[in-house]
Amino acid sequence: MNADELQQSYLSAAPRLYAIALGMLHDTAAAEDVTQDAFVGIWQRRERFETLNAEAAMAYFAQAVRHQCLNRLRRAAPLSLDDDTHRSAAFVEPTDDVNPEELLTGREALDRLYAAVEHLPAKQARAFSLFHFEGLDVAQVARHMNETEAYVRLLLSRARQTLKQQIAL
Repeated sequence: MNADELQQSYLSAAPRLYAIALGMLHDTAAAEDVTQDAFVGIWQRRERFETLNAEAAMAYFAQAVRHQCLNRLRRAAPLSLDDDTHRSAAFVEPTDDVNPEELLTGREALDRLYAAVEHLPAKQARAFSLFHFEGLDVAQVARHMNETEAYVRLLLSRARQTLKQQIAL
């Protein structure tokens, strides 16, 4: 993928990447910054993308945005050794229109979800993470995992069923 193709791939993916960032940060300005910062970092390393296709580039873009969001969340909330805040995309600083108790409840639920996903069988956890956390569709997950779409749907269904039982969603 040359520089022009990389730029076109990013521009077509930007709304989706922004949605990932907004979902994690709950702040439009921060989501815009993270999306732009991720692309700047990718652009600076564009020679690494010469062998990637558009689908692989999208997965990389999504991962870069997710990492930028997690880094921003880590900087915003100091961690203790007993804290799993770095895994909680639902944690944001309270604002006037957000109830702190709701934030804490959401954060705790997300932490339970991450912990439960870690206890799923490996393929179920991978499919669930790619689909729900990375924002890939079933076809992309299937290609990424080198499995059929039907098998990915089965993995997702089983993962959801297990998670519902474990954390009572």
